[in-house]
Amino acid sequence: MNQNMNTNYTFFSKIIIVIIALFSMNGAQAQNGSLDLTFDSDGKVTTHAASKEAEAQSILLQKDGKIIVAGYRGAPENDMVLVRYNENGSLDKSFDTDGIVTTAISGSNVRAYSVALQKDGKILAAGSSSIGVTEVMILVRYNINGSLDTSFNHTGILTSAIGAVFTEVYAIAIQKDGKIVVTGGVSNDAIDFNIAVIRFNSDGTLDNTFDVDGIVVTDLGSLYDFANSLVIQNDGKIVVTAYSKTQATRGLMVIVRYNSDGSLDNTFDQDGKLYTIIVNSSARTNSMVLQSDQKLVLGAATDNGNGLGYVLARYNTDGSVDTTFDIDGYVFSSSFGSFIELAYTVALQSDEKILVTGYRSDASGQNFMIKRYHKDGSIDDSFGQDGKVITDFGNADDEAKAIALQSDDKIIVAGISFKAGVTDFAVARYNNMITSTKKVGDKKNQISVFPNPTSKYLNISLNNDDHFNFEIINAVGVLVMKGKYQNKIDISSLTDGIYFINLEQGRHQTIKKFIKYGNRF
Repeated sequence: MNQNMNTNYTFFSKIIIVIIALFSMNGAQAQNGSLDLTFDSDGKVTTHAASKEAEAQSILLQKDGKIIVAGYRGAPENDMVLVRYNENGSLDKSFDTDGIVTTAISGSNVRAYSVALQKDGKILAAGSSSIGVTEVMILVRYNINGSLDTSFNHTGILTSAIGAVFTEVYAIAIQKDGKIVVTGGVSNDAIDFNIAVIRFNSDGTLDNTFDVDGIVVTDLGSLYDFANSLVIQNDGKIVVTAYSKTQATRGLMVIVRYNSDGSLDNTFDQDGKLYTIIVNSSARTNSMVLQSDQKLVLGAATDNGNGLGYVLARYNTDGSVDTTFDIDGYVFSSSFGSFIELAYTVALQSDEKILVTGYRSDASGQNFMIKRYHKDGSIDDSFGQDGKVITDFGNADDEAKAIALQSDDKIIVAGISFKAGVTDFAVARYNNMITSTKKVGDKKNQISVFPNPTSKYLNISLNNDDHFNFEIINAVGVLVMKGKYQNKIDISSLTDGIYFINLEQGRHQTIKKFIKYGNRF
């Protein structure tokens, strides 16, 4: 081997070593599911919103990127609570001066279970309160700054008793026309409970075009029927999930679909009601999401008598089980002797991968848990460690109760963190980079980056006229360059190493890796 060849061999050997080292450094920091260190410096934040007990139940994201978490304060305060955070995780002091809004409402055990955002930025929170021996539903509407919106039921607060002794709502959604839909459970005697769907006009009055009086009560055939999640299809039909059981039977998963006028939709499992029995297990529905093809993905907690777990199920638009989802339509996560995994909410990414969040309890404690699944129901091993992310807030018990995705696809999870008799709001944000959701093989959308490796210029070729922003990130996740799309980018100022260029158009992203070698290459 001549001297020149030996020099080149030594140089390339060093480059390969550098590449391996950079990938090793990047493994934890740039991996999907890693904590986002731009959020409160460590990716997670707790907020002490009560003297003793503050529980987060729901989350929403504003268009400006601010984060609203809704829940309640237990005794002695017994208030509805909303907390708003800036994008960096700090409390937003433009929201009731300190970022925390508490609303005192008549009664005790005041709860906010679900929150929704109107097109005009106003915030709706739904829940319940105990007044004497009667449980009543609560709807509260807030202005953008956190003050009560008095154009809603004159005071900003609406309380209502649909059932004589029990009315609670657990989920809220807003239709395209601005009407407000809530669902939950009602009872006239505290013995037999049925599900209820109620629709209001935007001013808080009942919508009499919905089953004449704005209220639909549906008996699912058991003593204990409660609806706890709600979606509105593109065609305006309303879908709710419910839990149904008697004292002597295991709980069933139920989906009910209504036409936009409140009548049961007989094209859904023939009578509008779909019952699912999980063999040898009780199941309690917790959450539901609607795919772009209008298929329904449902998440439920399970109990087989030996341990807790969860199930994901997917249904076609007619109510039949979707057997393209993990062969039989169901994905199970069972708990074993050494741990418990329980899911509260499901969410869909822009690429329609499925996120599940709740908690994992094992010898190390009880912590936030997120799992990610491919669209076919298989676990996504590229997320976290083997498809799972566990987050410890450093306290005795942590539970993730709600999840949302930002416009940049980062994941926000909210829940509770408990220690020494005090429960706080807990929020975490995770990195999550999604590659282009455009169809593979669609030539007009293909993007190429060349030459690769390169020493001075990076050429970008698009087969259409789309306008993209670009970001160049080094192997440890640091942004080193950004700008508008150009056919040729001068990268000569970059040091040698591995880089990723992220081309963005709205929520669509295409990520390409390239190597910068310098002028010696």
